[in-house]
Amino acid sequence: MSQSAPNLAQQLAIEIAKPLHIAPNQINTFLLVHIGDIINQDTVLAKKAGTLGLSKTQIQSPVSGKIVGIDDQKGVLYVESQADQEVERLAEEKIEEDKPKQRQVPTNSQEIPALAGFGSAAGEGFFIKDLSETSTMSSEWHGKILLFHTFPSLKLFYQASAVDVAGIIIAATDTEAETQLAKVQNKIHLGVLLFSEDVSLNLLHKRALQIDGANKILHIL
Repeated sequence: MSQSAPNLAQQLAIEIAKPLHIAPNQINTFLLVHIGDIINQDTVLAKKAGTLGLSKTQIQSPVSGKIVGIDDQKGVLYVESQADQEVERLAEEKIEEDKPKQRQVPTNSQEIPALAGFGSAAGEGFFIKDLSETSTMSSEWHGKILLFHTFPSLKLFYQASAVDVAGIIIAATDTEAETQLAKVQNKIHLGVLLFSEDVSLNLLHKRALQIDGANKILHIL
């Protein structure tokens, strides 16, 4: 993996390998940009020619900003951007869904069914009391599963993915919550679950957790 030292609080992860249908370690072959490049919205980031060169697939940047990292293990490109409204555009793009990774669950774990979810993750729960705590994403949250009682912004999902947060669990009554989650599904490297507001996520702080988003189940280990 090649990557500079970007401001993680403003970093967005853009999928390259998935939409091009290539292995993550092949992305450098198809990338048209490099770390440090300044790009505009709609700049072509990567391009793959079709069979016999008759067609091609290309990925355009949904935001203006700077290329700050290339991850050839995950197959993503990292862009630093300030514009919140441009982040919303990223969530509107359709990328083919990945098959969920299967994890073996210990037989002594507790299971809690969720309302909605996707992806998979395992890590220690970290309860966020106030969304203001996430104004600057901390690298200390690497591998953690963040717990919220308020639905966070779409931008936070991308920022969390950029600093390798393992997952996000939300307990909220937001009527648009499931619709909002659908916008980021398949765009981020996170396991995500949504519960009703009566689930006391603060009790899961520092507990070993496992997210099975495909089956909408939280395992408390």
